[in-house]
Amino acid sequence: MKWSEIKSLFLELIGAGSAYPSQIDADTLLVWANMALREMTYETECLQRRQTVIVTSGTQEYDLPADCEKVLAAYYDGEKVYQTSKWDLQQCVRTWDTFEATPRKYYLNGMNGKVGLWPIPTVDTALIEETPSFGFIVSSDGPGVVVDTLVGDPLLSAPGIIYEVITGYSLELHYVARPAEIANDEDVPNVPAWAHPGILYFMLSKAYAIMGDQRQAEIHHYWARRFAEIVTCLSGQVQKNTPRSWTIRQRCEVGVDLVPLRFPEYITDPDA
Repeated sequence: MKWSEIKSLFLELIGAGSAYPSQIDADTLLVWANMALREMTYETECLQRRQTVIVTSGTQEYDLPADCEKVLAAYYDGEKVYQTSKWDLQQCVRTWDTFEATPRKYYLNGMNGKVGLWPIPTVDTALIEETPSFGFIVSSDGPGVVVDTLVGDPLLSAPGIIYEVITGYSLELHYVARPAEIANDEDVPNVPAWAHPGILYFMLSKAYAIMGDQRQAEIHHYWARRFAEIVTCLSGQVQKNTPRSWTIRQRCEVGVDLVPLRFPEYITDPDA
């Protein structure tokens, strides 16, 4: 459902008579819709993504993905690394910020949007040149943005483009992503289509909560329960679709085929 469709349903269900609160304007509806979307995705962790980070020898901290809400797991050179905290390292390891070896742990620096490795890596991410035919690629001379491709996407071939294959020593992050904000009528919420009514239910519960009388309070609680049901169903769908062990994949900057995944990029319609 597009935002325009959700908004139209809201106005149809709540009506616009004398009881309609004057403070509910278009901006308020957008605020409520994005509140609902954030609550749904944060509570259920339904937007799960991956990001490959290019590692540099002697560098301890790296930028987290811009949409990272919570790191679920991390792998260095295909081996799982375990989460610790910067405080624990500072208290327990005198040379925590100078000791170099193969990383075995990671920590999060939330204030600066960074992920740190410990020990500090001693080798750069291994890259080899590849002709534009087939493979997992990343451009080390480009802007450094690593993105997904879809299954079946061709490798872009053009003069002057250099491709390099990641062959080892990279950091793979599995994380919960923040949803894209709803802003325009054509925007589609970043949750499965069957869960879109949850945004409508949340908005209705908010509207009836500010109407005042006992009857409206009862309707508020009704729509709040309906929203909670959607969140519960979405959470259950996430648990069903998320495998207990994750497979590692390479990522690329421009168009290549991608091996099939067992770990979902996002939760799909259960009937799909």
